[in-house]
Amino acid sequence: MGGAVAHLALDGLQAAHGVRRDQQGLGGEAADAGPQAHRSRDGGPAAGGSGDEQPRHRQGAVHLREHRQEPHPEHPGEAPPPLAHGGRRLRRAREDDRDHLSGDPSLAAGTTIAAPATDERRRQVRRNTWLLVVAQGFVQSAFPVVFVVGSVAIADLSGRESSTGYLYALYFTAAAAGGLLVGRWMDRSGRRPGLVAGYLLVGGAGIVAAASIAAGSTFGLLASAVPFGLGLGAANLARGAVADMYAPQSRGRAVGLLLAASTVGAVGSPQLVALLRGVAKGSLGVDPNVLPWALVPVGAGVALACALALRPDPRDLAVRVGSTPADPAARGPRDLLGLRAFRAAVVAASIGQMAMVAVMGVTPLALHHHGQSDAAISGVVSLHIAGMYAFSPLIGAALDRWGRRPGLLVGAAGSAIGALIAATQHGALPVGSGLFLIGLGWSATYLGATAVISDLTTPAERGGALGFMDLLIGACSAAGGLAAGLVYEGAGYRFLGVGVATVVLASLLLVPRVREDIETGRPAAARSHE
Repeated sequence: MGGAVAHLALDGLQAAHGVRRDQQGLGGEAADAGPQAHRSRDGGPAAGGSGDEQPRHRQGAVHLREHRQEPHPEHPGEAPPPLAHGGRRLRRAREDDRDHLSGDPSLAAGTTIAAPATDERRRQVRRNTWLLVVAQGFVQSAFPVVFVVGSVAIADLSGRESSTGYLYALYFTAAAAGGLLVGRWMDRSGRRPGLVAGYLLVGGAGIVAAASIAAGSTFGLLASAVPFGLGLGAANLARGAVADMYAPQSRGRAVGLLLAASTVGAVGSPQLVALLRGVAKGSLGVDPNVLPWALVPVGAGVALACALALRPDPRDLAVRVGSTPADPAARGPRDLLGLRAFRAAVVAASIGQMAMVAVMGVTPLALHHHGQSDAAISGVVSLHIAGMYAFSPLIGAALDRWGRRPGLLVGAAGSAIGALIAATQHGALPVGSGLFLIGLGWSATYLGATAVISDLTTPAERGGALGFMDLLIGACSAAGGLAAGLVYEGAGYRFLGVGVATVVLASLLLVPRVREDIETGRPAAARSHE
């Protein structure tokens, strides 16, 4: 994973037409540099070196200009800053570092620009990326506790299997609200404050849930789902913080790397849950549904420490596009919904999330009723979560290379096939295989939609846009979780799987509406209007 971070375009300077960094003057001479590429800005003799490497009659003038002691002859009153490389790495004819890093609105659309690509900025981006990766891995250890322990505990406390749906409905409704509200706050105040608030809510919710189960309070456990959802809804916006710092050409891979970190916590957590349940039943003699909640505040605490260490705020390292004004007016949900690509992305992500929640939400209960052991149930959940997160870097790289639309199509198809396989109900292995495919499908649709929305938005509106996407995802998740509990109780697990597959396949009709730029594979915003 360290190599993956090291090879991403940390400074956001990849050109829109596939020019490599070493072709842009950051790693050596420009690959396409001909005689004209080394001419000076004022059209004089070749500027192939610093002052002492110039023709004798120009040495003094070049030296003064490099040390801010003489204005440029074509720009009176301007004393340009010295070039750190003495002019030896000019990219193309009459271009230098100031041309590529100035944010000049006259640059061609699609040119990616960032703050000055210094070694310090690269170090800051790498450090922030690692902090966000570690935070994501630990906070996601809380996610399986809700599904593995919460679903069984709420059914035991209430005596009704359909109450599992109410728990999920509250959780995902809160997560939807948290994503939207915190996303807008992040756009105004930065990414760090929102993440800190989210991690605090998750840790507190885990403590409330454990205390409620210990006290036998159904209402308390249901109530804990609200801060839990709000907190994880905010924590999921860490992907926006990563998207800020990377160029569109490597954004999918960068966000995929963040999601891959969730594998550590989310896949390992169910195994720890099974271990803690066994310890609680055996040596401690306590309710096995209480002890596993200890994982939640521990994971949230580590994530909180990482968020507090983010310096500078990821939004301050945001990559901008050359044709985008420095401080554009942020668009609201109504404006964004006017973009065809935006609508298709949020629908695909919402349906993928619904499929995941509907099937996964009742699977532990269904396997429990079929006599499967705690270890087998935890293994199925781990397999599903591995599909969700473990292959995210590969999926993100594929999105960057082949485009967003193929990823959305393949993801939806994978979710539908997985739901049909799980519906066979032929033991833990087939169900686990189906859930693994559902996890892969979710990863492709979620990453694809995140990439589409990040490509269409600016840093001033990205948090709110992703939060709005999460609002719609959460609404579909709440409806899917509630419906899944009722359908499972009334018609069974098999009917649920077939119904989910049908809904997912119907969503495929919308994905072809995502038109993409042929050169970059990114949504063509200019052609996305009706």
